[in-house]
Amino acid sequence: MTLVLLAAGLGSRFGGPKQLEPVGPNGETFLHLNAADAAAAGFTHVVAVTRHELESRVREEFLASLPGGVTGEVAIQPTPGGKPGGTAEALAVGLAATEGIAAMANADDAYGPEAFRDLANLIARTPQADGWALPYRCDLTLSDEGGVSRALCQLDADLLANIVELAGVMRDEDGVIRGRDQGGQVYTLTDDAPVSMNLFAFRSSIRSQLARFLDEHLLLRTDAEAVLPDFLGQAVREGQLEIRVATTASPWIGMTFREDLPRVRAALRARFIS
Repeated sequence: MTLVLLAAGLGSRFGGPKQLEPVGPNGETFLHLNAADAAAAGFTHVVAVTRHELESRVREEFLASLPGGVTGEVAIQPTPGGKPGGTAEALAVGLAATEGIAAMANADDAYGPEAFRDLANLIARTPQADGWALPYRCDLTLSDEGGVSRALCQLDADLLANIVELAGVMRDEDGVIRGRDQGGQVYTLTDDAPVSMNLFAFRSSIRSQLARFLDEHLLLRTDAEAVLPDFLGQAVREGQLEIRVATTASPWIGMTFREDLPRVRAALRARFIS
């Protein structure tokens, strides 16, 4: 199976390309860690979706050091106006290079090998679905350094019923986790609320639906951004896609701000030592 890694982000809050930052105990990037963890779960091919400015570094620093038995390629996400068009567009770029079923993950998060195994098992249990999602507990994905972007998954049993992109998600002084949607509406989240960290899998057959969504949302605007939760939320609300959901006990490790780096490196050292 193929893993599509979203590695085109600007890292504006971090101050640079997080996807190429050495974070592992031996200087591994999140790209390397996810490729190795996915390989342990049976994935054999990786597509790194990045922007033109990072292409040579991704090829030299990542593709040249893939785990044994894993092949890889780079796909380029366009950057009109100097910025990529969002995670929905990045997924479309990745799916264009794949056939069958492909998983996707952020290149600036570490999900752990258990998460990729859980995703593969979910696909095996529900093979007729259009897509599969593996969210995390909200309280385990927060940063002590400020608000983060998370997508709240609303479920109907093991089906995704809706998904809402939230910004500024953080635990306030009163101990309550809050975030706001694109319209400014404030959401209150429980500690165990399932939030997406962009760990999904999809059939390549969704490409036509995704292309129509992008045509509607990006058009000719160079500053537009089409995020994956908007596409998935619309598709599941309208009954166009069946997305199966399972939870994972795998510990998530990621960062939004440069101040998160010491915590991330310490957590990864502990993971490899234990």
